[in-house]
Amino acid sequence: MIVRHGKAEDIPRCLEMSENFYKVAGYDSVIPFCAESSEVYFEAAMEMGLFSVAEKGGLAGFILGLSLPFLMNKNYLVGTELAWWVEPEYRSTNIGVKLLEHIEKSAEEAGCVMWSMMCLESQAPEKMEKLYLKLGYEPRERTFTKVLKRNL
Repeated sequence: MIVRHGKAEDIPRCLEMSENFYKVAGYDSVIPFCAESSEVYFEAAMEMGLFSVAEKGGLAGFILGLSLPFLMNKNYLVGTELAWWVEPEYRSTNIGVKLLEHIEKSAEEAGCVMWSMMCLESQAPEKMEKLYLKLGYEPRERTFTKVLKRNL
């Protein structure tokens, strides 16, 4: 297995995985998936060095995020995960952790002083919380979503 920075040629396959991520997250019942829109974020993350992929005979997963000045002190950069996906057949391996470790190192190299991760409610959040705590993450916020318009 190889974990490396994502490249432009990885984006089409990662967009396929992103659509699966999107369905699992449940957003597809509210807003249709748009690969063209997602591609913009992959390109931005790649420019920032915050797009990592795992290869195991082909792409087995990815993680991407963005960095920006911290809201409460613009003199510090922080990073946040936008999407993290490991293909189902590789979830019992260490690929997900290796992706996370790679992007943490990349974020630090990019000047971020903090990195934030999320987890999907549909994907064993208790298990993810245990993993994050084990890896040194501390809970700060929880996100709640309310749909304001239906049938767009």
